[in-house]
Amino acid sequence: MPGPVAIERLLHHELGRDTPVDLAVVARAAAGKTPAEIVGAIRKAKAAARTGTLPLGTDQITAILKGKVVNLGPLAWRIAVHEAGHALYAHIAGMGEVMSMKIQGGGGEILLDRHANEGKVSDYENQIAYTLAGRAAEILTLGTPSAGAGGPANSDLAIATRLALQIERSTGLGRNGLVWEPDDYGGLIGQAERQSVSARLEAQAERANTLLEPHLQILENLARALLDCGHLSRKDIEYLLSGPDCAIRQASVAA
Repeated sequence: MPGPVAIERLLHHELGRDTPVDLAVVARAAAGKTPAEIVGAIRKAKAAARTGTLPLGTDQITAILKGKVVNLGPLAWRIAVHEAGHALYAHIAGMGEVMSMKIQGGGGEILLDRHANEGKVSDYENQIAYTLAGRAAEILTLGTPSAGAGGPANSDLAIATRLALQIERSTGLGRNGLVWEPDDYGGLIGQAERQSVSARLEAQAERANTLLEPHLQILENLARALLDCGHLSRKDIEYLLSGPDCAIRQASVAA
């Protein structure tokens, strides 16, 4: 394996001495890598920059060097699209700041620093739409959804269903009026309640679709950058969502 001096020489050769990349940070991430792995990471980051998704930067190269990109074949693109849907919806709806996104361990993850809200029905519904936006992005971009939004108790569909049940059972904002009931997701759902919950979920799924559809190119750019780098920082995401060529008018949330 190359030592610190050899790594420095290699980085200078591949990136030049006037590069905006922090070579010291990249060198630390490159420790223990072979020359081929280091050069490959740099060239992959350069290729991503040439597509116009992200400028060549320290974060992109170090993310690749640290092995954050998981080779999942076609599944990786679907995961990237799914996470991009969540991030784009959060931005359009003004829900908060997307702090990071990543593909890791065969799945995706997004960290959202949410703005405080008033706890109105519209706030609950906005959260439901955000939760279903990953699935909506899959449909818009790939034509069909996967089962990835469902499954365990922490899945998107489970979270969205719990939120819809909370509206009905324990907030005083649903069909049950001021009657309080435990909103335990594991409880039995009657036919009338099931219809109400299902209708709300369908409406918010359509809302997510409507907000994302005009911005499919931005959605795909965000997904492509995530796929290429495996990890996007807040700065990366802000660039992709609010750069000079891709400004998005934020939607107002109905009162």
